[in-house]
Amino acid sequence: MSDDADLANDTAELLNDIALKRHQGRVMQHQVWKGGGVCCTDCDAVIPPERLAALPGCGRCVGCQTAVEQESRVWR
Repeated sequence: MSDDADLANDTAELLNDIALKRHQGRVMQHQVWKGGGVCCTDCDAVIPPERLAALPGCGRCVGCQTAVEQESRVWR
């Protein structure tokens, strides 16, 4: 028999999974193929094939991803 905390945790986990899947879907929809390449969701620059091979499904170029990570460090 599960208690309220277990139920709340299960619900939160389910909602997080749904949000993640929605986000991944939006990233994939936003990526536009230009000349056989995938574009960065932030700056629309073509993401090099080497980056896509190393991180399949990535949505940002190295420069934009670096900027996002540096911004997140400032707020911690």
